[in-house]
Amino acid sequence: MSLIQRHIGATRAELTKASSFTQQSVSRIIDRLAKRDLIRIGEIVRNGRGQPSPIVNLNPDAAFSLGLSIMADGVKLVAINLCGEVICESAIGVESPSPCDVLEMASSFIANLAGQGHALTALAGLGIGITGYFVVDGSQVNPPALDDWASK
Repeated sequence: MSLIQRHIGATRAELTKASSFTQQSVSRIIDRLAKRDLIRIGEIVRNGRGQPSPIVNLNPDAAFSLGLSIMADGVKLVAINLCGEVICESAIGVESPSPCDVLEMASSFIANLAGQGHALTALAGLGIGITGYFVVDGSQVNPPALDDWASK
């Protein structure tokens, strides 16, 4: 799938050339991905000798993931589709967001996504980032506004 993502609009034949797999293996993999609706097989392109080859692209609506950024002065939530395009985002300014605040915001964000017609069964994962950094000795330093998170 990463090969398909890097070669947008490539044909099955071009993907075979760009991979270390045989044409037969690439065809089987593409057929399995298409069966799971993770990719879309488009128009057939005649390009040189041999069989014409269809264009292959990711299906952006097949899955989405969430990104959650917790900062000292707010929370940002982003949903991206399988192609890495932002489908929804929300930034909420709140001083010293507590874990309960963040759970409430995330729940509301997810409910909003469902209300926009995004199937929650297509939710592939959630990545969480929190403000803080590591110093040379490996100990973690968090901003005082996020002290609630340091002991959780």
